[in-house]
Amino acid sequence: MGKLNPKKVENLTEPGTYEDGDGLRLVVKPTGRKSWLLRFQLAGRRREMGLGSFPEVGLKKARQDASAKRSQLSDGIDPLAARDIERSAQREAQRASEAKQLKFETLAKEYCEAHGGTWSEKWRKGWLRKLELYAFAHIGKLSAEEIGTTQVLKVLQPIWATKTRTADEVRGQIEQILDAAKARNLREGENPARWRGHLTIQRATNLSCYHL
Repeated sequence: MGKLNPKKVENLTEPGTYEDGDGLRLVVKPTGRKSWLLRFQLAGRRREMGLGSFPEVGLKKARQDASAKRSQLSDGIDPLAARDIERSAQREAQRASEAKQLKFETLAKEYCEAHGGTWSEKWRKGWLRKLELYAFAHIGKLSAEEIGTTQVLKVLQPIWATKTRTADEVRGQIEQILDAAKARNLREGENPARWRGHLTIQRATNLSCYHL
């Protein structure tokens, strides 16, 4: 059994360090803030690891966490390194989740902002205007990974026959934006707006149907 109990932990106000046992300590600051600290040795070095603040982390949870860290030590695992890896994975998962919420319209505007510094004002406005007229209504609210060949064709098919040059320009813009998104790990796989392969075939099929 540890030296502390829930009531004692709650009532402690005198600044200091209070042992619970097996390296677990409660630290009380002059401000009254209380936090848990685990002391341990690894490779002959004394280490300290914070386990959270009281009352967010109570005595029972602190003991459970300390026990889990001691188990890691028994397995030859540095709990501090393991925590850093876990936090990094959590941050990456959070970043990926947030990134996937970015919509094509936002990505297009970010691309224009990042690459348009050398463009003329007229070209920059025209670049976005084409996407506003022909692309955003179909794919503007989709994330980069949600856009496939089907979605790109919905943009291009209505204008392939009547506005061929504009369709080619819009296709190129979509390709650029999705390539940039892939470079940011916002999507995987081939770029569905790439000209070679299926889009050339799809355009030929579309034009043939249009002229029948």
